Amino acid sequence: TQNNITASIEYVIVDQKQVNIFYSLHTEKYKALDTKPEVFDKNNKFLECALSYGDSNETNDLKMITLDFIDKNVPDFISLKLNVKDIGEYFKEAEIKDNNTDDVFDSHNRTNEEKSEYLTEFEFDIELDPNYTAQGQTLILNKEFEVDGQILVLSTVEIYPTHMRINFADNDKNTKWLKALNFHIKDEKGKIFDKRSNGISATGSTDSPMMVSHRLESSFFAKSKELTLFIDEVTWLDKKDNTVKIDLVNNKSDTFSEYYKLQSTKKYLNSWKVEFIVTSTKANHMFNLFNGTYYDDKGNEYYINNSSTTSGLYDDKGNNTLKENQFIQTLYLTDYHEDTVYLEPVFTSIYKVDNPIEIKIK
Repeated sequence: TQNNITASIEYVIVDQKQVNIFYSLHTEKYKALDTKPEVFDKNNKFLECALSYGDSNETNDLKMITLDFIDKNVPDFISLKLNVKDIGEYFKEAEIKDNNTDDVFDSHNRTNEEKSEYLTEFEFDIELDPNYTAQGQTLILNKEFEVDGQILVLSTVEIYPTHMRINFADNDKNTKWLKALNFHIKDEKGKIFDKRSNGISATGSTDSPMMVSHRLESSFFAKSKELTLFIDEVTWLDKKDNTVKIDLVNNKSDTFSEYYKLQSTKKYLNSWKVEFIVTSTKANHMFNLFNGTYYDDKGNEYYINNSSTTSGLYDDKGNNTLKENQFIQTLYLTDYHEDTVYLEPVFTSIYKVDNPIEIKIK
C-alpha cells in the first residue's frame, strides 16, 4: 500500500508462450486511476515481449496484463512495475472543439505525463514454475492452399493452454500480403474455437507487412483428437498499390476504396486535420484505418502521433448521417507543412469465401 492505494496481484495464468497477470488497485481517495505497466528481467532490463493491458480506469476493478512471447519461451522470472496516476480530472476536461486551433492540437499533443504525474509505483517480483511454462504442442503441417488467387501455406499450428496459434507462409508469386482472417477451428465433438477478440489477435513478420501468426481460443483442455480449420474471409494488403495520396489543399484523393472515403481536410496553422468515413464489415466495429507513418512527395517519413474514431457525423438538425456500420476516423498531422500526404492503409481489400476453406490439422 502506497499513497492511499493498495495494489494486489490476484492470480497469474501462464504457459510456454504467454503470461496473463490479473491485478487490482483499491483506493477510497481516487475515482479513476491509469496504470502503465512495465516488465523487466533478472538483470533489470526491459523484457522482450508484446505487452497489452485492459483499458478499465475504474478503481477496484480487476485488471489484466498479457505478456506474449512471440518467438521465445516464457522466462522463469518477471519483474513487474505498475506506474499509477490519477486521471479523474482528465475525464472532466471539455471536449475539443474544431473552431479552437490551440485546443485541437495542443490537447492532442500533450501526453498523459504532462497532464498528470505518477502518484506512485508498485513493484512485484514474479517467479514462474518451469513445470507449467513448458507445456505446449507444435504440429508441423506445411499444407498449401489457394484463396482469392493467392497461394498460402499453413506451416504450423501451436497449441498452448492459454491460446492456439496458426502460422502461415507466403508465396513469392502472390500480389497481396495476408493481413487478417475470419476463421475458427472445430474438433470432432463439434466444439468451436474462435479467433481471439481481445489482446493480441495476430503478429507480423520483420521482413514484410504480412501477418504470419493468428491467435484463437485454445483446444488444450478440451483434449480434442481431431481439429479442422475453417476460413471464410481474408483481408489483404496489395504489395504494390498500398498508399493513399491525399491532396490536402483541395480535399481530394486519387484512391478509390469501398471501405473508406475522404470526408474533409482542414488546416490549422502548420498542421492538418484529415477525416475519413470508414465502412466496416461489422456493425459497431471501429478500428485504425491507417498505419502510424505517412510521407510527403519527397518520400520523407513522418509519424501520426494522434488519431481518433467516433461513431457520429451530425447534420444541422442533430441527426447522425452515418450508417450503422460506418464511423469517422480522424488523423492529426502535426507540424506538417506540405500540401500533399501519402498514407498507408492497414488493408486494401477483403475477400469473402463462398464456401469456407477446410484444412485438416489433425
